[in-house]
Amino acid sequence: MTENNYGVVILGSGIAGLSCALRLAELNIPSVVLTKREAINTASSWAQGGVAAVVASEDSFESHLEDTCRASSQSTNRKMARKIIEKGPVVIDWLSHLGVPFTREKNGKLALGQEGGHSYRRIVHAEDATGSHIMKALCAAIEKDSRIKIISNVEAVNLQLVHENLKLVELDDIHGNRHQIQTSNLIIATGGFSGLYSRTTSPARGTGIALAELIGCKITNLEFVQFHPTALFGENTNLYLISEALRGEGAILRDLKGNAFMKDFHPDRELAPRDVVSRAIFQKMTEQKNPYVYLDATQVSAEQLENHFPNILRECLKRGINVKQKFIPITPAAHYTCGGIEVDENFKTNIEGIYAVGECSNSGLHGANRLASNSLLEGLVSALYVASDINQSPVESNYQMTSHPHLTQQKHKQFCYQLIKGCKQFLWDYVGIIRTDEGMQFAINEIQNYIQRVDDKIGMKDPGNDLLRTRLRLKVSLSLAQSALNQRVNLGTHYNSDIH
Repeated sequence: MTENNYGVVILGSGIAGLSCALRLAELNIPSVVLTKREAINTASSWAQGGVAAVVASEDSFESHLEDTCRASSQSTNRKMARKIIEKGPVVIDWLSHLGVPFTREKNGKLALGQEGGHSYRRIVHAEDATGSHIMKALCAAIEKDSRIKIISNVEAVNLQLVHENLKLVELDDIHGNRHQIQTSNLIIATGGFSGLYSRTTSPARGTGIALAELIGCKITNLEFVQFHPTALFGENTNLYLISEALRGEGAILRDLKGNAFMKDFHPDRELAPRDVVSRAIFQKMTEQKNPYVYLDATQVSAEQLENHFPNILRECLKRGINVKQKFIPITPAAHYTCGGIEVDENFKTNIEGIYAVGECSNSGLHGANRLASNSLLEGLVSALYVASDINQSPVESNYQMTSHPHLTQQKHKQFCYQLIKGCKQFLWDYVGIIRTDEGMQFAINEIQNYIQRVDDKIGMKDPGNDLLRTRLRLKVSLSLAQSALNQRVNLGTHYNSDIH
């Protein structure tokens, strides 16, 4: 057993988790970050659009707040949203100081992108790879800070409350070793569960939400899953995201016949809220019995494409698509979890000493539907409030890590793979963009059956760690489907065609 002077354990190494580590270090509070992969390799690195922040003179906090509430069908927690929005300029300055190479105009001012639902240009970005640039800057800062320790290639499989002020996290590493870490303060920053759908832009599979639910954290609004309207159509499960900013610069959605169709669905056309655009595309795909429609960026200037969307250009060229000349085949894909672990204004859960930040949390900012680029803003701002709250009282150093070599192994890899593959298809088909009572109940029954099959094997001696991970993913999938069936109002991203 080894003991270290770490007052806080952070589960997850995306933008929210790493920002918490750095903000805590600024207050001289050491932390250890546990990550499933290398720290740089997270869903945050895939974020293209940018950070929504009020930095233009003609913009205002009030306008950003109203846009956020409008996108969520007025289901946003206005007080919480205001707290987050007003810190936008602060986190942009912080990131600039850390060296994030934000795209700028020739006069040196920040170049601001336009995205759907925003009344003004307020998307601060670094080309079309903002998440990647932010992650590189955060990781570089952490490497220089001795108060932060990163433990990579470990995945949480269990969470326990030893007593009121002590949490025990059980982890497995890639070599089959089991580790147990105890701490007084735990920050869950594990991302959402969009990766549990068969068409997705995210690798996140809801582990943190499932673990939090296991120990009694309040979980809310899971039914509100945002589907990004424009993912590059392909055979892979994880699809390449085509940033909404491209539509902000004039790209047009067209059906298979080449007709622009968004004018038939919303006065804002391509810049309508994401739930409206996703349903419109899904409806066209269903009508034309085709797995994709087109995004036409041929009228966007070559200079704009090359300067602001170089990665999209390169990715499309890999598939033989010259964006300057050809339409891009796109499909909606599960993209963002609007609900999650419920937190207060300091991102604290209902269990003392446990916080949740980023996509796994439900702060009330997004309500039933997230406004584009508000998620990176929330992840960055949450770190300020969490660090400040932890700093209000003496941070106990109860950190301990115990390791048990070769305790676990993957014994049921193919069995687990088939269950998760089936579950992903159930969610896409029956708990997706357009839902029905019958479809959701069918998904619930099937997932419950899957969980029972896993439980039967877990009951055997030395079941293998793959079963524990699979059970967590199935449990959060079941909670999602049950929340969706229980939601009897069509709101934001949730649309049940049986409700009128």
